Amino acid sequence: MQPTLFDVGRAQLPPRVLVFASGVNEAREIRGFSLARIPVGFSAGHVRGEAIAELQRSELPLFADSGAFSEVALTAAGVVIIHPISHQGWIKRLSLYQLFADRHGSNLSVVVPDRVADQEHTLLLLERYRKQLVDLAETGARLLIPVQGGALRPEVFFQRALDVVSVPMSPALPMKKAGMSHGRCLRSCRSFGRRTFTCSGWALSESGLNVWSVCC
Repeated sequence: MQPTLFDVGRAQLPPRVLVFASGVNEAREIRGFSLARIPVGFSAGHVRGEAIAELQRSELPLFADSGAFSEVALTAAGVVIIHPISHQGWIKRLSLYQLFADRHGSNLSVVVPDRVADQEHTLLLLERYRKQLVDLAETGARLLIPVQGGALRPEVFFQRALDVVSVPMSPALPMKKAGMSHGRCLRSCRSFGRRTFTCSGWALSESGLNVWSVCC
């Protein structure tokens, strides 16, 4: 059913491409998308009680994001940290990831701890929460590492992240705050070779709609 989302004068997506409706954090929204058989993406920093229960009941693929985008704002001076996620905040998010991973296993994709436009801090977070990430990987959940911009080339940063965590991860290409252009996204995909990857927050509408996460 998913290709019908894009049946507005454009080619259908290949079957291997999985699309999530992102930012679905309310129970009523989760129920609605589930009835429409559309996989949802949600923020582990924003879902609460009834929404968590609805997500646990879902039989569709799920995409869990940490909400790290909200840590930063884009200003004329560049990326500014405005709402840093604390250690306790990360533990809470990772615990929720684990709850969903224990239930959904390989049907769950999770974005590992990161910081927008900061490769060095992202690598520190991966080292700090390595044990939790190993536990998640053991459930079969798919771990996604945002390939942040910085001094390292995307493929070098991605390999460095794999070396830190020592479990399989897939590259996620940020398309929103400090994100990649579509051209750079394509070049990065080619540099990763034949590997599953994610475009997170990709705008797939001529109207500027920016609510989809695409796994292919």
